[in-house]
Amino acid sequence: MNTGNRVSCSLPFLLSRIQYNPNTGEFIWLTNRISKFVGKPAGWWLKSGYRVIQFGDDKYLAHRIAWTLMTGGWPTENIDHRDGNPRNNVFGNLRAATQAENVRNKTIQRNCKSGVQGVVWRDEKQKWMAYINRNGRFFGLGYFDTLAEAADARRVGALRIHGEFAYVARPS
Repeated sequence: MNTGNRVSCSLPFLLSRIQYNPNTGEFIWLTNRISKFVGKPAGWWLKSGYRVIQFGDDKYLAHRIAWTLMTGGWPTENIDHRDGNPRNNVFGNLRAATQAENVRNKTIQRNCKSGVQGVVWRDEKQKWMAYINRNGRFFGLGYFDTLAEAADARRVGALRIHGEFAYVARPS
């Protein structure tokens, strides 16, 4: 799949083939090799949640196409979804990001037992520990009696260390 670093379709080409609504994040075919697709949603969803749109043999991630259509040029960096939802291609939800910034905004992993990114139970202390990793460095944020306290400390620490790219979901 072409992530946009090696681009074979130009802005005029994209503008002639698809319509993008920056308020809804939807892509509609204007023209297509197969006429029955004209006027219908462009592309398909991957299991990862990202939308892919294909032109000939080349496949592109839809959020990179959205960026190109709105800014006039292919992104040179990653394009991050502010809310962490790869299905939300509303232009206001997209931003340029380095690889490190993009990873900081990563949603919680499935194997997280606490339900809160950066919070783990420590048997030896019988407390919740909050922490952050950044650029290979571990930042301990303290030990807490409750999961909610540890989650709050993690949220504050993430905002302080990661800024606008902090992922700060609350426990469910």
